[in-house]
Amino acid sequence: MAEIAEELRVPRHFLAKIFQALVKENLLISTKGPHGGFQLNQDTLKRSLYDVYKVTDDTDFINYCEFRFHQCGKKSFCPLHESLKKIRADFITLLHQTTIGDLMSENSGLSIENISAIAGLPVPDLNHSG
Repeated sequence: MAEIAEELRVPRHFLAKIFQALVKENLLISTKGPHGGFQLNQDTLKRSLYDVYKVTDDTDFINYCEFRFHQCGKKSFCPLHESLKKIRADFITLLHQTTIGDLMSENSGLSIENISAIAGLPVPDLNHSG
């Protein structure tokens, strides 16, 4: 955990909370003990990017005003409201339609082994049925 936090330049405790949230959402498996850690589970590759995004970021951003106008959408709209509303909706759709596995397909140039290595996670045995 410390190595990943250092590489990402984030506090270790902050990263630990994110990993625990990912475990709670069944995106990672946590193993306790001296040789414990985190790993991807069998179904992780089938999960959408939205599943990760909602754990790690605020999904209410679609309602935020880019100009931070408190009344935007209540009494009147800011100049970019309608344009940004469509962009945000398209982004949310993209997150829902794209899986973690899609990012690691042969066409993406990534692999489960590369992602696991970069994240410092053990490579899951995705051929194991159980």
